[in-house]
Order: sequence, then structure tokens, then C-alpha cells
Amino acid sequence: DPPFEIKLKDFIDDIDTAEQQDSHWTVDVLTWSAISRDPSILKVSVSGSICFVHLMPNQNSLIGVNVTIMASDSAGANYSNNITIIVKPVPDAPFQQGTFGSKQWIEWEEYASYFCADQRRKLDDIVSLKSCKRACLDNSECTAITYYTIFPHCFLSSQECSLQISSSAARVSTFFKPLGIVVNESSQDLSLNISTVFGDYDNCNTLTILENCTYDENVLRIEATSNEPNIVDTAIVDTFLIIKF
Repeated sequence: DPPFEIKLKDFIDDIDTAEQQDSHWTVDVLTWSAISRDPSILKVSVSGSICFVHLMPNQNSLIGVNVTIMASDSAGANYSNNITIIVKPVPDAPFQQGTFGSKQWIEWEEYASYFCADQRRKLDDIVSLKSCKRACLDNSECTAITYYTIFPHCFLSSQECSLQISSSAARVSTFFKPLGIVVNESSQDLSLNISTVFGDYDNCNTLTILENCTYDENVLRIEATSNEPNIVDTAIVDTFLIIKF
């Protein structure tokens, strides 16, 4: 978030800085500074008589953070004051921080500047990479896509893709379709540890990499559903995803 501003002159004033009728007197010039007493929650910077407050990501403090501001005049006199800033918490949504086992199950594998040299089918009504990937996911025979970003067009490959580097200036990439989980009919149930798949900045204990977070003890509740429960069903047991065939 962008920093917000505090006008320091609203908190400290100096009568010598006012316009004076006597031209023999020099008008005082104040020099301002500010210090945050907890920079892990917020930091401050000063430009002229404006204090900029920079909030740190995913941090809050209901008891408040003291910011000490100080004004010094040309004679060396100074005065300080404290401002208490309360940072209210905002609930953060959980996010995916890990993968379900192999990356090939869920991620597209990209080969920039390559195209599929095998038989492929152009989709004239597809113009975005997202819709090109969706068309491949919806086609059980599709194994990869070739996508051109200049004059966008999309090709689907329905057989094994032999990569060939592009010699043209056109920006092209080939993306291999995620494999998914491949099993045989009547396979045994599959158990996947998902304890580190999801994280929440409101609970540092859920993070695999400790970043700016809080210990609000928010509990993540994970649910799993199958669109074909007669073929593949799912269940969550503790921190494991159980896939039943």
C-alpha cells in the first residue's frame, strides 16, 4: 500500500516561524525528523514538514506504535512529541504456497521460442493464452499447445509434440499440458500430504517461508470435492488428501 502522510506542523509549532513585522529579525526555519519505535510494523520518512508512514505487509498493532517526531530550529533548540498509530488487522485470504506432489501434475511446462512440429490444429476463435490452455484442458486428446503472441493464435497438438526451434521473429512458445495423476483402474487409494500446500499470513505457523505475518492462530479448513465422485472420490484426513478410486 502507498504511504500515508502526517503534517508535522499540526503537532509542533514555533512562534518564531510566524511572519514577523520587524525586518531586523530572521524568521526561524524548522528541521523535522521522525523515528518509528517499531519499524517491523511501520517505518517513517520525512520530506520537509511531511512525515510519510509506510506500513509493513501483513503487520498490525492494536496497542499502537509510537512515532517520535522532533523539530529543531536554527538556534539549536528542539522539541519532540509522540504520535501513536494503531494499525488494525485485515483478514488475509489463504493462498497456495506449495504443490500437490510433482509439479508436472498441475503446472504447464513452457518452452519459449519452440513450436510443435507435429500435426496440430489451429483454433481461429482463440486469441488469449488463457483460453488456449483452457481449450487444451477441455480436450482429452490434447497434449500441448503452441501459442503465438504476435497476431495471437493458438494451435493444439493431439499427439506427441516434437519440439522445433522457431527461426522467425514471431514470439512463440510451446506449453505441455499438465499430466495430472495417472493411475490404473481399481488402484489403491492415494494419500497426499497437503500440510504445506496452503498458507495464511494471519498465521505464521502455516507458512513454509517465514515472511511478514502474524500469529493470530487462524485455522485453515481444507475441503476437497470431485466432479466425478462415482469414479474418483476425495476426503481430507488430518493433513492428508485421500483420493479414492
